[in-house]
Amino acid sequence: MDGKSARTIPNFFIIGAPKCGTTALYEYLKLHPQVFMPAVKEPHFFADDLHRRVREVRGEQDYERLFKHCGPQHLAVGEASPLYMASATALANIKSYNPSSRVIAMVRNPLELVRSWHHMLTTLQFEPELDCQIAWELQETRRSQPTPRFCLDPIMLQYRQVASVGRQVERVYAMFPAEQVMTIVFDDFVADTQAVYEQVLSFLNVPSDHRTEFPRINEATKPKSQWLHSMLNRERVPQAARIAGRRLGLHKLHAFVTGLNKVKEKGPPLALDFRRRLAIEFQGDVESLSHRLGRDLSPWLAS
Repeated sequence: MDGKSARTIPNFFIIGAPKCGTTALYEYLKLHPQVFMPAVKEPHFFADDLHRRVREVRGEQDYERLFKHCGPQHLAVGEASPLYMASATALANIKSYNPSSRVIAMVRNPLELVRSWHHMLTTLQFEPELDCQIAWELQETRRSQPTPRFCLDPIMLQYRQVASVGRQVERVYAMFPAEQVMTIVFDDFVADTQAVYEQVLSFLNVPSDHRTEFPRINEATKPKSQWLHSMLNRERVPQAARIAGRRLGLHKLHAFVTGLNKVKEKGPPLALDFRRRLAIEFQGDVESLSHRLGRDLSPWLAS
């Protein structure tokens, strides 16, 4: 760790996958008096293969500034960046930065991940193709084409890569000792949030805060006003402006207005034929994850 104190740099990371409960876990842990999570979620600092628009911070000094308010009472210091698992470089960079880091991988049925991820991208206007099946079929073509204007990074539109959680988890275990890795299945997190939360605290060697209330967080939504949504998300501002905005608290105002403009909507289900096609596509990935976790996840692939 190059002499750095474990109390001033992160010693655990929620690394993804997206749409698997990472935001909820971040919010729950953020309220624990002995856990420090920065105000900025998803800094994606270690994913240096992603476009700078995705990475809220780039320099190490700027990154470590996110943790400047943590103190000796914080036994666990962490952050949550859900594209770390899909990144080609993030895991190795985390290992190099802090070899003793604990990592939390959150996974779900890849078929539902594809559906939910596509719905979120279209809601945010990162994905211009509203039909999930067509968006899936565009993946290879998009590798050699310019990224759609509002999409922050081309990896976001590579649905196969983002949703291949079995392959990604194997990469995690290849990089870190098993005792430093925790894998959470989204189904378990939804079914008994308190039990999973307590397991996370145990994994992080943090005493229980005896929390019993776990409100739903980051449920699927759509904008009430598409015009207002477009205005709020028209362009990503330069990094220097983002940093200044955080210091002034403007990100809180943006989040507040954005929240007012949301209405819950899960998004359409996958067409049956397309779902069957994805089941074949991800069969090996689900088998790999089943073997790793020692449980049968094959029901995920049922029509």
